[in-house]
Formats: sequence, C-alpha cells, structure tokens
Amino acid sequence: QTLDSGYEYETSSSHTPILPIPSLVFSSEEPCYVGVKTSKEFNTVLVSEISSSLISQYITEVESIPPSGLSGEPSCIFEVSVTKDGEKTFVTLKGNNLNSFGDSQLEGTDGFQESILRSIYRSPLFWWESIGR
Repeated sequence: QTLDSGYEYETSSSHTPILPIPSLVFSSEEPCYVGVKTSKEFNTVLVSEISSSLISQYITEVESIPPSGLSGEPSCIFEVSVTKDGEKTFVTLKGNNLNSFGDSQLEGTDGFQESILRSIYRSPLFWWESIGR
C-alpha cells in the first residue's frame, strides 16, 4: 500500500503495518545478485525468493546467484543471513554500502519477513534516501 507521502508499507496477515519504507533505487551497470545463508529452521529457497523480492522492491533489482556460480568478481552482491536465537529471528543484510540487521519475535517465514524489512529500515541507505525527499 502507498501512503500520500510516497512511502510504501507492508502489512502482515493480521493487517498490522510493519514498517514504512521508501524505495531505495540506485543504479548499477552490471547485474546485482543476492546470496542467502540460513539456519536449519528456515527454507532456503523461500528465504532466497523473499530476499530477492524485497531487495528488488526497496533497494535495487537483484538476481539469484546461478547454481553454476558467478564468473569473475561481480561488484554488486547482497548477502542475507537468517538465524534463530532463542525466541528471536535475526537477519543481517550486507551489500553495496549496506550493512544492517533486523530482528523479530515472530516465528518462521513471518519472522524472517519482519526481520529483513527491519534490516532495510535500519540501513543508512534508508535514512539518506528519506532525508533527500
């Protein structure tokens, strides 16, 4: 959903707004990729698809790293790591000028989604983009 200020926000299944997030668009001449690391509690394929979708929506267009790997040294890679520690889900997001984390008390995929959105929200790119509006 879009607010009048141009911000977009995601809602959970209980219709509670999670976070307002502006689109953080920047250009890259070569493709950007996303790689994921997960603990055993998470479905790697699902985490990869959600990560690609959210990073493409809020930061820049990304592709999954092909099974054959990457040739050369790509300059645009985003790394997403998700793990469960006690009752919390933690996500770290690292990439081009981006290094942030997010956490959630929610379980499973919902916890991952909330954590990665918080990670994007806490990133310096989010605040620089917000100040420029």
